Amino acid sequence: MLKASSMLALGLVIALSLGACQSNRQTTTTEPDAWAHDPFDPGTPDAIADTRPANGFEPFEPAPPPPARGGTHTVQRGDTLWSIAVRHYGDGQRWRDIASANNITNPQSLRVGQVLQLP
Repeated sequence: MLKASSMLALGLVIALSLGACQSNRQTTTTEPDAWAHDPFDPGTPDAIADTRPANGFEPFEPAPPPPARGGTHTVQRGDTLWSIAVRHYGDGQRWRDIASANNITNPQSLRVGQVLQLP
């Protein structure tokens, strides 16, 4: 059984050796951490502000809808009035216009090969 003074000495040796191991680590970096500052602190220069928009996200610009054109559409497998309206008008809400132009009362009654008039 170890005496209290022996245990204290052993603990001191272990603590010193752990501290020596940690002090040998390389902790220097050559580049500053660009994210280390507080972007909400007005006193901190914001190096990132020049490369990113103010809201932190890339601007979103939706693709312009395809031009509305009349004509016809032949129903393919998997087509719905909504998907046809998106494809031809860029707006799924226009499915009702297609249904109305073709006297469709049940939007789930499309048949493959059916030719629809596009208003």
